Parts: sequence; C-alpha cells; structure tokens
Amino acid sequence: MFRHFKTKKIIKDSGLFDSNYYLLKYPDIRAADIDPLTHFVKFGWREKRNPSADFNTKVYLERFPELLSLNINPLVHFIQAQRLAFESRDPSQTAQLLTSHPSKTEVADTRFETVYRDLFEVAKGTPSDDFVPYDPDYRVVDNPALDLIAFYLPQFHPFPENDLWWGKGFTEWRNVTKALPQFVGHYQPRLPGDLGFYDLRVPEVQEEQARLAQQFGIKAFCFHYYWFSGKRLMEKPLESFVNNPNISLPFCVCWANDNWTRRWDGSANEILIAQEHNFELDKKIIHDLVPLFENPRYYRIEGRPLLVVYNAGIMDDIKETIAYWRDYTIKQGLPNPYIIAAQTFSFLEPESETFDATVEFPPHHIGAQEISDKVSFLQGNEFTGQIFDYAQFSEVQLSKLGHTTREHYHTIVPGWDNEARRPGKGFILKDSSPELYGEWLKRVGEYTLATKTPEKRLVFINAWNEWAEATYLEPDLRYGYAYLQKTAEIVNELSGVKTDQKRVSTRTDIDETIPGYVRSVRFRWPFISETETTYESKAVERIQTDLDDLLEKVNQEKENAEKISIIIPVYNHVLETINCLKSIAIADDPYQHEIIVIDDGSSDLTQTLLSDLKNITYIRNEENLGFLLSCNKAAENASGDFICFLNNDTMVLEGWLTRIIQTFKQNPNAGLVGSKLYYPDGSLQEVGGLIWNDASGINYGREDDPRKPEYGYLREPDYCSGAAIFLPMTIWKEMNGFDPLFTPAYYEDTDLAFRVRQAGYKVFVQPLSKVVHLEGVTSGTDLSSGAKRYQVVNKEKFLDRWKNVLANHAAPHHPDWTSNTHGKKKRILLVDVCTPKPDVDSGSIDTYNYLLSFRRMGFEVVFYSVVDSQLVDRYVTDLQSQGIHCLNLPEKEQFWKFLEKYGKAFDHVMLFRVHAGGQFMDAVKTFAPDAKVIFNTVDLHFLREKRQAEISPDQESITKNDVSETEQLEAGLMKTADLSILVSEFERELLSKLYPEIETRVMPLPREIPGRKNGFTARKDIAFVGGYLHKPNVDAIDYFVKDVWPLIENKLPGVKFKIVGSNMPEDFSQYASKSVELVGFVDDLGDVFDNVRLSVAPLRFGAGIKGKVVSSLSYGLPCVASSIAAEGMNLTDGMNILQSDDPQKFADLVYAAYTDEAKWTKLSDAGLDFVHERHAIESFEERLREIVTFLG
Repeated sequence: MFRHFKTKKIIKDSGLFDSNYYLLKYPDIRAADIDPLTHFVKFGWREKRNPSADFNTKVYLERFPELLSLNINPLVHFIQAQRLAFESRDPSQTAQLLTSHPSKTEVADTRFETVYRDLFEVAKGTPSDDFVPYDPDYRVVDNPALDLIAFYLPQFHPFPENDLWWGKGFTEWRNVTKALPQFVGHYQPRLPGDLGFYDLRVPEVQEEQARLAQQFGIKAFCFHYYWFSGKRLMEKPLESFVNNPNISLPFCVCWANDNWTRRWDGSANEILIAQEHNFELDKKIIHDLVPLFENPRYYRIEGRPLLVVYNAGIMDDIKETIAYWRDYTIKQGLPNPYIIAAQTFSFLEPESETFDATVEFPPHHIGAQEISDKVSFLQGNEFTGQIFDYAQFSEVQLSKLGHTTREHYHTIVPGWDNEARRPGKGFILKDSSPELYGEWLKRVGEYTLATKTPEKRLVFINAWNEWAEATYLEPDLRYGYAYLQKTAEIVNELSGVKTDQKRVSTRTDIDETIPGYVRSVRFRWPFISETETTYESKAVERIQTDLDDLLEKVNQEKENAEKISIIIPVYNHVLETINCLKSIAIADDPYQHEIIVIDDGSSDLTQTLLSDLKNITYIRNEENLGFLLSCNKAAENASGDFICFLNNDTMVLEGWLTRIIQTFKQNPNAGLVGSKLYYPDGSLQEVGGLIWNDASGINYGREDDPRKPEYGYLREPDYCSGAAIFLPMTIWKEMNGFDPLFTPAYYEDTDLAFRVRQAGYKVFVQPLSKVVHLEGVTSGTDLSSGAKRYQVVNKEKFLDRWKNVLANHAAPHHPDWTSNTHGKKKRILLVDVCTPKPDVDSGSIDTYNYLLSFRRMGFEVVFYSVVDSQLVDRYVTDLQSQGIHCLNLPEKEQFWKFLEKYGKAFDHVMLFRVHAGGQFMDAVKTFAPDAKVIFNTVDLHFLREKRQAEISPDQESITKNDVSETEQLEAGLMKTADLSILVSEFERELLSKLYPEIETRVMPLPREIPGRKNGFTARKDIAFVGGYLHKPNVDAIDYFVKDVWPLIENKLPGVKFKIVGSNMPEDFSQYASKSVELVGFVDDLGDVFDNVRLSVAPLRFGAGIKGKVVSSLSYGLPCVASSIAAEGMNLTDGMNILQSDDPQKFADLVYAAYTDEAKWTKLSDAGLDFVHERHAIESFEERLREIVTFLG
C-alpha cells in the first residue's frame, strides 16, 4: 500500500499524468468511476496503457523490458531518469542510464534529455516544426519551365521471389518499420503519411501517386525495370501503371541491370539472380521495351523515347548492344531512343557515340567528407556505417555544374539513409531537410534553364518512393507534404511564378475530407474530359460499359431492403451528371436504387453517353419543360418506397442514403428529409434553410465551418434545398408532387416543405447525410437572367400563398443555433461524465435514454460530456442523427464560456453525478438563473462508498473522511437543485430521513425490453455479467466462486458458471476450471442473456438500482440476487426474483430455479411483467413528464 502511495505521489508531482486523457482514452475506466491515477499505478502500466498523450508505455517497456520483472512503473523510471539526467555531470554513464534502473545509477549524461525526446517524438510519429499538411490549392503552374523526372521503385507488393527469399508476404515496408535511430537526432524509422503502407497491386494507390506527382510538379516517373536475361521481376506495378486509364502521368524506364542481391537486408554480397551480360542476352531487352515506347504517355526528349541504363559499366559489347537497340526500335517505326547512362560505380564518361547523355545518380561518387566521428551515437561504437553532411554533399554536387562538355543531366536526392536495409551499417546523409533540398533543386534548375534547350530542360530526382533508403518525395509523418510542396514552389519560381515559401492551407473552417473525395470521384473511371464534344463509337461503348458496371450493384434488388427512386433532372453538363452517377455507385448504400435520369433536351453528349445505359432509366423530353415539370414527369415512372430528387451537379458521400432512411424509421412522422450540402472545397453550403416573414430565405450555416456542433444534428428547418431531398412515395403522391404554380423552377422545394408540414408531417434536415453541391453550375447565379430569374418571380407567388404562416416568422436576420426556429421550443442542457456508450455499460444506457426521451417530449436537447466532448465518434454521431446537439468543447473553460453566453437560453438543466455534472452547479445557477435545475444522482455515491469501506476496511482509496466529504458535497448539490433524481425507493427513504428538505423523485432505470427469445430447455449454464473495474463486481465473483459455487457444481454436472464482462483482472485466472469459464467482453449481451438459463447477482456492497438485474429480467432471464443487488427495486422475492445473502440458501435457490422448468417459467414471465411496468421507456417517459410539469 505504501509503495502505491509513494508511486502516486512521484507521478502526481511530476505533472506527467493526464487524468482527462486517461479517462478519454480508456472508456472502461471512465465507466467504472475509478480514480484514473490509482488504476494506472496498480494495473494500467502493466496493461500498457498510456498515462498521457506524451508517453507511450508499450514503446518504453519494449525499450526497457526488465522493468516488468523488477515491478518498476515505467513512468516513474522515466521521471527519475530524467531527474538524474539534469543533475549529472559525468557524460560517461549515458549507456548505463539508458539500460539500467535509475535507482542503481548515480550519474547520467546530460544528453539523455535530447535522446529521450527524439526517441519518443519518433515513437509517437510526432510531426516536426516543418510539418506541412495537404493543401489542395497548392500546385505547380501549367506548362512549367522545367521537367522533373522521379525514379520510382516498383517493390512495394508481394511476389514469388520475395516470398521465397525473405518469407511469405515480404515487402520492403518490413525493413522500413524496423529501422532504429543510431545517434542523437537520427530520423528513423521513416513512416509513411497519407498514402500509408501501400500495396502497389491496388490501382488507387498509383492513381493517387500520379495525381500528387502532377499536382506538385513531377513530370514523369522513371520506373526501375528489373530484367534478367528475359526474366522480369516486379513487373506488375509498371504494367498496372501503363494500363490504368485513370492515370495520365507520363513514364519511362531505367534498366536496373545490376545483380539481384540480398540488399533488402544488407547482405549485398549474396547474389540471388545474377545479371549476365553479353550481346545475345542484352539485345533482347529492347523487344520488351518497344511496346512501352509505343505508349503515347511514354516520356520523350525531342520526340525520342527516353531509356536510362543504371550500370552500363558491367555491360559487354556496349556499342554493339546499343546500336542494335536503336536499329530495332527504328525498324518498328519508332524514333531513335534517347539513351542515358547513369553515373554509377566506376562508370563516368562513356564514349560519346554510344549514349546520348549521362545522368548523375547520387549518392554515387559522394565526394564529401565523412563526419561519423563527430556524431553522438546511441549504441556506443556498434555503428560501422558512414555518415556525411547533406548540406556539404549538395555543395559538392553543385560544384560539378558545367564540368563536362558532353550532354549531361543532374539529379537531386531529397535525402539518403539506408539504415533500414543495413542495420548499424547504413550510409547516411545527415540533417537533410526540405529547405536544403529546395535550395539544391533551385540552383540545379537555374543552371539547367540557362544551359539547355527547351526540349532538354529536365532534372532527375532520386527518388519518388525509396523508403528503405530514406529518399522519397511522398508524404511522411514527420514532414507531411513539405518535400512535395517545396518541389512545386521551386518549379513555380523557376517558371516565373513567385509563391510563398511557407504556404500551407490556412483555411480551418472546412471539412478537409470533402476536396479529396471530390477529386476521387472526378478521376474515377470512366473519366470524361470537360473539353470533349464528341467521342468515337468505341469510346462511347467503353464509357457506357464502365458506367453500367459501376451502377450494376446499386441497381440490384436487395432482400428486405427499401427501394429508393432517385430522380436526376439534367440539362447539358454531362460531366457533372456522370460524376453524380459515379458517386452514387461509390457510396453503395445497402438499398435497391432506381435511378431515373430525365434529360430536358440537352445539346451536349448527355444523350449519346446515357441513353443506352442498362442500369438507369433514361427519359428525354422532346422540348425543354424546366426543372419542376421534368421532376414531376420522372416521378410518374418511379416505383420506389421512397423518392429522392437529386441535382445532377452533386456528388453524394458514403452513408448518404442510410442516414436518411434511418431518419424516416426513427421518426414515423417525418414527411420530408434533406441532406447537408457542402461546396467542393469542404465549406458549408447549407444545413436546411430558413424563410423570413417577407418570403426571403437564408441557407442556414452558409460558408461557415461545417464541423461546428450546431450544424451536426437532426433538426427541423423551414425547408431543404431541392438539390437533395427525400419523401416517402405515399406522401409525395399525397402532395401531388411539385406545384406547377412555380414552373419552371425555384421555391417549388420550399412550397413542398410547407405543404408537407401543413399536412401534419415534419420536415427534417439530416446533417449526417452529406452531399457536395456545385451550386450554380446548371442554372448560374445571375438573378436577372436565365432560369435563375424565376427565383425573384416565384418569391412573390410563395409570399402570396403562405402570407398567413409567414406572419409568425421572424424578420430577416443572421441566426445562431438559439434562434434558428420560429416556434418556441423548450430547451434542456444535460451534462454527464462522458458520451453515453450503450453497448459498453449500464450507466450509458440510462443517460442515452434520458437524452432521447427529452427529445421525444419536444425539447431541444443539448448535451455536454465532461471528459470526451472533443471526440466525434460513432456514439456522438448516433446521438446527432437522432437530434441531440452534442457540444464539442475540448476544454472545461470553453464550457464555462458557453454557459456564460447561452445559459439564459435554457429552460431546464440536468446535471449527472456528483463529480461530473455536479461541478457546474454554481455556474448553471449563475448563468442560467431562470432554468429549473435537476440533479441526477445516478446512485447515492456516498452510500456506495460507505458500504465499500465497511466491507473492505483495508481499502486505501476509501476512508471515512472520503465518505463524509462525498456526502456533504452530494447533499449540497441536491439542496441547491430544484429537484433531485434517485433510482430507488430505498435511497429516497434513506435521504428523506437524513435531509427531509430535499425535493426528490424516483426514476427507475429506463430500458428497451427485448423479451424472451428461448425457452427453458434451449438454455444452459449460469452467468454473471458486469464490468470488473467496478469493485462490487470483483468482490461478488470472489464471493460466489469461493463460497457459493462449490455448493452447486456437483449437483449440476456439466453446467458452467460463465463470468462475462470487460476489464477482467489477471487474478481471475485462479477461478478458471472445467466448470468456471472466463468469457470476458462480448459485443452483444443478448447472446448471453438469450442462451444461459440463469443469471446471478451476489453483490455484497453497492448502491442504486443494478442494471445487470434489470437487463436480465428484460430478456426474460430469471435472476438470483443478494439483498444489495435487489435493493430498492420493489421486486418480490419468490415471484419475480430469488433473493438471499446466505451462501447455502443462495446455492439452493440457484439449483431450484435451474432444474424446475415450471418455477423458471413463472419467474421469467413475472420478471418481464415487472420490467414492462417499471422500466419500459413508455412508463419512464410518463414519470419524466410528471417531473417537467411539477417544475413548471
């Protein structure tokens, strides 16, 4: 106990333990209501849980594995080692410090601080100060003055030879991830950024590589071409790249004609495939290359296909071989190839008549001074490689400019470090950076522009993706897009366009995922060019075939799934229409899609490309009817359960349909639902619209940050834009479609929403259904001309029709979330410790049901989570999709400011738990003086703590003083609140004796009632269900297994006691036997409750209503419980529960219920009746209404 106390003090004093982080990171700890530091000290570090975002326990223990056997907390080890590092004056002890427990080390190297910082920054993948995020608007200019060709390694995919030589599934990523830093500041391992640990067999990988290359100024990839006397290796990436119609980036090849060795693991002297050279063998490679030369994307110099030879120095009969290559190529009707020799190994100056030019291939011919002796190594003298300074090396390379009279090209390396391939023996260019790379590229570029003709102004970069040699342009976790952005910056500058050297994306008010998605849709095959006005018949057939293939899946009938009719009205802009169709196919929501495209007499390629598609219905108007009449006409052909109107200048995102259909299912009174609309740059276009009393309107949230919580939850707008709206087909027909009064377009969608509402239905906007809308593409934006002029005309018609309704609407203004509706809705704020996770713990189910019940009662519901409000995970989006406004306020101070600003907007506030919502009681009373405050105890915390202290007097975490402090705090909160909620009559009676002045109500736990699935004979075994960070559950297991189960197991042979639940302690292993099964966490407790025959709840301390008992009864599963477990629930022993605190009697009750079918059935039926009466959502909401009415 003293050791734990001392450890807690050391950690607490250090400031390195973050309680909020720990509770946020580990929801099981949060749900158990346990002190986070106590858990970390006793259990957490052994479970490799992190004490903060800045300390990785798993990495630390891997570095110092002896700490586990010595029972030394790794964070304490770090704290004490750090202290020694600052106090030490003897640098000779660094190695000892890094491998020993600090209590055994008296001195340390002051370099330790730097070493440790570097190690942990790398372990976390922490970006450097130079980290540059992706900026979709940062790109190279059109027709740049300089061509950059990047060498490309086609290695990153499994192939048979790799499997044979280095093990199944080997790619060089395996080496990349194993690299370790060798000295202070050594950047290893190199971990990829946005592209991830990609597999080049996936077409989308190369598509994205090519797109990035083009955006940032790479003109072509030069693929390393592995050809060994007719045998090729790693050929598939090049073949995929060449044959992928989605890729337009040019390419060329470099014959990697060296021996194939074990260089992947550093054993370069072991040859796996020898590269034999003689004229008869070498000449044949040109037969393989000519088909590539014929490709229109193959890179050419002065019209001649470019070929690089990596190691010309080992070729026999060079002259004869190259002469044959040239002759053969010309005979195939192609230009004479432009052949370049790389300056590798000893090969520097070939005879002029052999090759057309040479190219540098750094780091060959290094020329710089080694600095290995000036480096502070982490591993003593074990490193036997070579280290050079990057800046000095680049200067050496630059000094060679102009030193040759022959045609010569220059190559830049972003860096070099092959430690991943040669552990402890690497060749390293130290201190490379985007800035130094950029300076090198700029000076070489300037020289090239000054000395080369326009057709030969090219510079090579080694390389695009040599990750194991740490020379790459692709984004990584440390620098992000810094190297690519620097590349574009220099190319632009050399092309006469000055760009900001430090430019990064400064816009923070967008959804950053949207621009990338838009790009992925646009460049998804089939790709249609904006400039094409005609296509050959074969091209048309290919486009149609590809589109049909994409759409086939969504068009298929799906069992037990709704059919959605999607009406897409079009007039020209076939490119947008096809992108819209592609996005529907990519989203692939699990419904049958009936896609109806109605063409209002387009004059472009719309009819040519769409009329013969098999997986859409294409309707063409002989004359232009306009948007409204076209939609109504198309709807006459629709046969779905729901109808959707979707503009052709939209792109839908995954889940767009699913969220809409869920909304209709969860809200039976929903008549029309619209999607959240984005601009292509990720900014917000609208989340529903508001109509003012003069019939003018506003797109709510327009051009604001779409991620703000006020734009993230289901709400009722005045209307939703017709760019993406949905109705049940029955309601669409009831409305008789869009009213022709508003022909040809504008205000027809607003009028429809008003008519739907007038008919008694509700209009919703569902922000989780996301659609990108290229507003103005099809109709323009000029209100004085074209179809857009009808927006003005139809406004007056709308005002005349709805003037009586609009009289109750507000005048035009800029609304915030408290004024975005015209009717007066009561508003309630609920505050709990964390976002409810109903599939994780019982307490979450309660909070979840409070939130949804208040919404069903007509409240506008706002929720704040004390611990994890900054997260937007699936639990948050589930609440948002059902209309809960979840605040996103990472710091508590922000919530105080929120209360100060908006407190007066609330009619009611409910604060959960003494240590969670309770801390804001004074602020609520100050800033929301008119709100009725409800304090929800969840259970009486002081009672639970008191019982825990009584049954476990040796518990260090609970003392009499602790109980007294909790009671005073809890009672004070209840006295301040207007009303307090308790969960049991027992607690209410107890509290009324202690504090009769407190106003209380009992609210039993609300539950959905699944009912009984299986009968007596279909079930087997006995279960206890609980979370084992909750001490009453741990105690109950120990008591039951030791004192009760031995009295049962011999009487019930073959029956198992199953221990179910999360966070099972290690010492539970002592209970495992043939008759006791440690099940642990299960995804669906229904699988347990539906199949075991009995549940037990032998709790010896605790407070409140026990969710495990209510849940068991709600599944029709009889329960044998202790008096504490059944306390305050108004259960009747022998009727709907079996109850005892005596081990023998408890065992007898278990045996009787398990073996007597009639008794079991009676208990099951009575338990279900009980929970229906006391705990069903309907009865819960009735009690909740009584409380609201009482408070007024």
